[in-house]
Amino acid sequence: PTALRFPNVVTNTGTAYNTGTGIFTAPANGIYEFTATVSMQLPTGVTGTRNEYYIDLFNVTGAARIQMVWFGDSNDTGGTGFNATNISSRKVEMTAGQQISVRIAVTTAAAGRTLYIADAAANSLQVVRVK
Repeated sequence: PTALRFPNVVTNTGTAYNTGTGIFTAPANGIYEFTATVSMQLPTGVTGTRNEYYIDLFNVTGAARIQMVWFGDSNDTGGTGFNATNISSRKVEMTAGQQISVRIAVTTAAAGRTLYIADAAANSLQVVRVK
């Protein structure tokens, strides 16, 4: 899976989110809410093959998936590419220094195909400490 980088950061208090790596590092213990909006063009696939794509909230520190949300399957459109937008939100209890990233995950059949991320303004990541 590939970590998504959200380059247009409106607010990044304490620089907890690294725009170069796409990794958020918790500055303090607490519960954080991650809301990711991702718009992309899914590539043309081969009909009869599952070319599935997912948004994956990943615990970098513990090397474990926290949440995976289905994004789309080019087989559903007869193998033609299509545009899709997905919004995913999840609260995560974190310790100071723990790292989380948002990734694009794909099935084996979809591996190696090019994903075209939409205009950066259409993609956003919001992380809020709620407790």
